[in-house]
Amino acid sequence: MFETLHEQIRTRLEKLLPGQVVVISDFDDIAEPKTVSKILQRLCDSELVHKLTRGMFWKKAPQKEAPSVKELAGGIARQNGWHIVPTGETALYVVGLSDEEPEEWAFISDGTNRNYSFGETVLTFRHAAARYVNSLSEKTAALIQALKSLGQNAISPEQLLDAIKRRFDRADFAKLAEEAKKAPAWIASLLIAVCSLYENLL
Repeated sequence: MFETLHEQIRTRLEKLLPGQVVVISDFDDIAEPKTVSKILQRLCDSELVHKLTRGMFWKKAPQKEAPSVKELAGGIARQNGWHIVPTGETALYVVGLSDEEPEEWAFISDGTNRNYSFGETVLTFRHAAARYVNSLSEKTAALIQALKSLGQNAISPEQLLDAIKRRFDRADFAKLAEEAKKAPAWIASLLIAVCSLYENLL
C-alpha cells in the first residue's frame, strides 16, 4: 500500500523511543529537506514531536521536560554533519572517572566553534583536528580526552580499570587495545596496561 510522505515520516516517528531527538537530515531517504521540515512542523501540532530549535525535534518522554544531553549532542552532530567527542569534565563524567555532572557540556568536533542552549543546559563545541574526533571509536576517543584532562600520572592502571569497567564491555576493551597506539605515548602506555589487567580478569 502506498504511503504519503507525511505518513512515512509519521510512521518512522511512531517507532522511535520516547526521548529521541530527530533532525531533518534523518529523513533524507524520504523527502527533500524543505518538505520534511513542513511535515515535522505539522506533526508538532499533533504533539507527536516537539520542536527544540530550528531543524531539531524530539519525541517527548513521560516525566521529562527535555531530551538527554546525549540525544541533544547527537542531534546537533547529525544536523551539522559533525563527528563529536566529549572533552574535559564532560569526558570524565561520560567514561565514569567523575560522578559530578558538568555544569557545561563540552565537546570537540571536526566542525566550527559553536554554543547551544536548551533551557539551563549548555553545550559547547570547539573545533579540533580530525584525527582526534573521527579516527577512533566513540569510547576510546572519550577516554583519551578524559585522561588528557586528568593529566599524566594522575591515575594508576588499576584505578582506571575500576572506574571504567562499568561503562566498557569486552568489545570496547578490544577496541581500546587496538586503538591505544593512536594516543599520546603516556596515554597509550596506560591504556595498554589497563587492557592487560582486564584480560587477566577474564
